[in-house]
Amino acid sequence: TIKNEANFFLIHNMNPHPPYRDENCNLINKTDKNIDINYINSTKCSLNLIDKVITKINNVDPNAIVVIQGDHGTEFNYDWWENPELLNYENLHERFSIFNAIKLPENCEKPMFLQYDNVDTIKLVMSCIYQTKAPEPKNKSYAGVYWGHEKFGYLTDVSKKLKKEN
Repeated sequence: TIKNEANFFLIHNMNPHPPYRDENCNLINKTDKNIDINYINSTKCSLNLIDKVITKINNVDPNAIVVIQGDHGTEFNYDWWENPELLNYENLHERFSIFNAIKLPENCEKPMFLQYDNVDTIKLVMSCIYQTKAPEPKNKSYAGVYWGHEKFGYLTDVSKKLKKEN
């Protein structure tokens, strides 16, 4: 750390990806197939670790910008072989709902919106660094399919489908 300058930490949280852990962060037996409980316990482990990391960062640099993100949701019911245009809101929401924790220093404009995707979060961080107005998130989402699917290599904009109709 350079004196009088804050740090920016971008942490890509790979937990709770397999191999799963219990809530005390011990590896779970690989033959245990209870994915719901394993995922929940791995999430508890992850939250405990995040709390410890944030505490350490705050002790060293209380003005640090910290972003801790996941890259996707649980994907328990997401079908990578399905044409994204045919997926329903629930499947898309499960896949695209990311964990996103943002810690900004006091001198930064706080977001007016709670739903920031990965890209919009970085735009928020940049507005903090450059002391400009925080942008309204666009929350754009694109879905692809596995190799071998006729739509492989193309992205489908599913942003409108993720805006639940009331």
